[in-house]
Amino acid sequence: MIGGAFATWGIWRMAYWAFALQAVLLMLAIRMLLPEDNTELDIKSERIPVVRLAFLALSVFLVS
Repeated sequence: MIGGAFATWGIWRMAYWAFALQAVLLMLAIRMLLPEDNTELDIKSERIPVVRLAFLALSVFLVS
């Protein structure tokens, strides 16, 4: 929607800057909201589902 608004106004290149600003704001929010000490986070190491990802990539390719 934001990209469409910028395209309508004829300044579509500004959409890239808007998304870059959004990414920076998201990084700052994550930095402030997540705890500094990540020992509280319960992170488990699991196998990557390679077969499922391959089927997903194949289905996306076939649809496109």
